[in-house]
Amino acid sequence: MKNPVSEYKYAIKLFFDEDSENLVLAYINALRSKGLLNANFIHEQYQPHISLAVYPELEQEYAEKVLQILAARFAQFLHHTLFFC
Repeated sequence: MKNPVSEYKYAIKLFFDEDSENLVLAYINALRSKGLLNANFIHEQYQPHISLAVYPELEQEYAEKVLQILAARFAQFLHHTLFFC
């Protein structure tokens, strides 16, 4: 089954600090080792994150305004910059 989100070119993602990222990866590996996770679902280069939005197209000026609003609203949760991927 094809993942329609994989065809989207842009995403707004929040990434974890190193300790939290390692914890998420440990859970992923435990699920995979027990056969509870499709081996193709999460590949080895996967970086744990929370996707706030995905877009097939993106208007840069609008996106920058949205990011500024999100960063101001959730500043207490953010230790890293929000990235466009």
